[in-house]
Amino acid sequence: MASSEMFETLEEELHNLIESVESRVEIRLAGSPYGESRKKLISEIDNGLSEAQSLLRQLESEARLAPAPYRAELAAKVRGHRGGVDKLNTRYRTVLASFGDR
Repeated sequence: MASSEMFETLEEELHNLIESVESRVEIRLAGSPYGESRKKLISEIDNGLSEAQSLLRQLESEARLAPAPYRAELAAKVRGHRGGVDKLNTRYRTVLASFGDR
């Protein structure tokens, strides 16, 4: 698979993962009762955020391998995605704190 195709595939995976984690944070976690189901949900969100970091590292690697004319553009996209993941992580920590978790 060419580098640009791999980058696009990773970008799509990251986008889908972010949507899934956002849904868990905004809908399920905020309305989730305490107990084992909440602990499981928190674990799923933590795993999703960890996977997002892994995808970001892969995107960075692909951006570095891209031909010189495209490198800056792809690096900018990665920075944007990193900002989105960081924002989601901050939102997640805020929701946890508001419910007395962690």
